[in-house]
Amino acid sequence: CYYSTNDQYAMRGYTDLLSHAVIDRIRHIPCIAIQGGQDKICPPDTALDLLNAWPEMELRIALQSGHSMYDAMITSEIAKATDRLAGIEY
Repeated sequence: CYYSTNDQYAMRGYTDLLSHAVIDRIRHIPCIAIQGGQDKICPPDTALDLLNAWPEMELRIALQSGHSMYDAMITSEIAKATDRLAGIEY
């Protein structure tokens, strides 16, 4: 989140990440986004904004989780998303 709003070098050319022009460049890429429902660093409304701009994306919200990918529920969602994108069904 910090770099997306403050680092002009890393984000050069992406001044509005939610614009149609930017999203249209990646819209064709399958995406499952995982968001912690209790994330105080990147709040869930930012993921909802992205979903609104990119409705083809699947959003999974781990309601009791925060920001860490090491949280048990987030880790579980990451594993499921990775397997699903690899074509592995449960």
